[in-house]
Amino acid sequence: MIRIGIDPSFRKSGFAAAMIEDKTIKIKMFENYNDFVLWLFSNEAPEKAKVVIENSNIQNSTFDTRGNKFEVARKSRNVGANQAVSQLTVWICELKYGKENVLGISPKKKGKKWTKDQFLLVIKAENLIFDSRLNNQDIRDAVKLALFNF
Repeated sequence: MIRIGIDPSFRKSGFAAAMIEDKTIKIKMFENYNDFVLWLFSNEAPEKAKVVIENSNIQNSTFDTRGNKFEVARKSRNVGANQAVSQLTVWICELKYGKENVLGISPKKKGKKWTKDQFLLVIKAENLIFDSRLNNQDIRDAVKLALFNF
């Protein structure tokens, strides 16, 4: 079965999906949530899959409260937007793949972010085929999620 890891984001071009099938990783980046939904219900998306999504709505907190009140308010709005997109992503994937095939996990449960070097070590250890030029934090997070077992 295809495994999909999704790192949703409200910010433009920060929404990543990693699909692992037969030891090959394919990456799909989306400009926004609507582009993701259009892809999800297109012929390009896998028909069946196990999906793990980082759902920041589970933790429901603002991590960085440093700065003046305007900076804190901006950060809180951004966090709220990401929480909403995360929860919507879980729901739409449950609609497509069934609740039993979708797992939303908190950023805390996902764990620390992988550095580029840590990521490449995991790819090598798992004998995965991957275009190493596609290596930014959103992609690393999506691959990490796709490797979760449930």
